[in-house]
Amino acid sequence: MPNILRIIEWNINGRSGYMQYTIPKFIIDEIMIHNPEADIVVLTEFVMASGWDYIREVLEKKYHLFTSPYISGQNGVLIAIRKNKEGLEADSAIVSSDLNTAQIEKPNYLQVSVLFNNKPITIIGTRIRVETSNDTTEEQKKSFKYEQFKALDNHLSSMHDKYVIC
Repeated sequence: MPNILRIIEWNINGRSGYMQYTIPKFIIDEIMIHNPEADIVVLTEFVMASGWDYIREVLEKKYHLFTSPYISGQNGVLIAIRKNKEGLEADSAIVSSDLNTAQIEKPNYLQVSVLFNNKPITIIGTRIRVETSNDTTEEQKKSFKYEQFKALDNHLSSMHDKYVIC
């Protein structure tokens, strides 16, 4: 059987950390108990909120953890890559939350480049943000999302990596 990667992605509804958000502990159960074979875990709408210390402690036993920079009032991305997975080398990972684009509006974004079976792969976690202001028109909300899609498209089009996982 060829060496394959098992990936789970989950929008954990971090709500930008508002309303005294706490990361639910069932997230760990879902990852560690119900998906024990997951080699890569991508959590979007991730916030380093209450409960993060426990989540980090448990995940670090099995995974290398990478998070987008914390920005108050915004969601982030967490990418976890299994330790000791045959063919998967994350010790010298290259991590970036920057997109190669001139667009002003950008999605939540994190990319981690590692080696898998001696070939470079890039794992990307991203989420298009929504405009929640009450005085924003539907057209402005659509434009806000479109600009982020454009930023993501610009960045992905500029990448030279052969294997990209989004």
